Amino acid sequence: MNKFLAGLLAFAFIVGFALSVIGWSALEALFTPKTYTAIIANPQFTGAATDLVREQVKERIQQETRTLGSLFTAEDAQWVAEQLVTDSWFTAQLERWLGALFDWLKSDTPQPQLILSLADLKQEAPAVAEMLVANKLRQLPSCTLEKVAQALEALLTGREIPLCLPPNFDVEGFVRSDVVNLRAVVADYMRPIPDSVDLLALSADNSDSLVSGLNRIRLARQEARRYLTILGAALLVIFLLIGLLRWRPKRALLQWWGWALLLGGGLALAIFGGVYAMRAGLWAWVTTSPNGAWPADVLQMARAVFDGILSAVWSRVLLLGGAGAAAGVVLAALSLALPRGASSGERAI
Repeated sequence: MNKFLAGLLAFAFIVGFALSVIGWSALEALFTPKTYTAIIANPQFTGAATDLVREQVKERIQQETRTLGSLFTAEDAQWVAEQLVTDSWFTAQLERWLGALFDWLKSDTPQPQLILSLADLKQEAPAVAEMLVANKLRQLPSCTLEKVAQALEALLTGREIPLCLPPNFDVEGFVRSDVVNLRAVVADYMRPIPDSVDLLALSADNSDSLVSGLNRIRLARQEARRYLTILGAALLVIFLLIGLLRWRPKRALLQWWGWALLLGGGLALAIFGGVYAMRAGLWAWVTTSPNGAWPADVLQMARAVFDGILSAVWSRVLLLGGAGAAAGVVLAALSLALPRGASSGERAI
């Protein structure tokens, strides 16, 4: 009877240990800054995310410069966006938001402080504007009699006047001269823009739903930790009950404990190892949408996050499951070192 009960408890321990290993691994991977720091360091994620931000900046620049007409093209707006929104600047923003989110998760404050720093962009904008104007001027042809005649004709007919530069025109000296003073003009234009912006305050229409979602995630994390702690305590009790039922002989006790740990750790490795091996198919299933394909940049970012989280969970499952299986092997090996029937009345399994 004791052997049957011990077998049931061992089965419960094996399944529970595997679920506990996977659960703790997933929880630690999802709520550890290290996981997302690795994702941010992935060029696949950062490149796509930066491109999305640059596209927004480009559209904003085009809106602000639409009165310039053909003098400021979409390619010019793209070039300015690339100069201002650099990979290093955006990575620093992501790392700052990541730290703020995880600090908030451990606190009782109602919402995180997600600050977008614009100080560097404001500081770089005058120099970028100066480079843009200089590049545009260098592309202009030198003024000739033919160009002057075309300009006069365009002026009389109301067409767009073709631009040209005098021979040996000093472009660098012109854009940096006190007459133009382009840097001061751009600096004055940028001055009303704040050095930093609270993203939640900036998107007031969506901030309530975002904060509500973040709070649900924080509560889910707390609940998951509580349930996993209860599961861990239950596994410890089961482990001790197996010991009480099979404590004689010691050889049998070590074998029961060893096999339970070995199979529990092995089951965790097998389950999540299978998931990790089929991650390509799992990704295809997750991204199947009845509304059509995702935008390429969004798909690239999501894939980087998906792969990063799965890899982080798998590394922890390898560590915890492997440690459990290794402990089981050690206990089983120790049992083999003990003699059979060490004392009268003791019997092996």
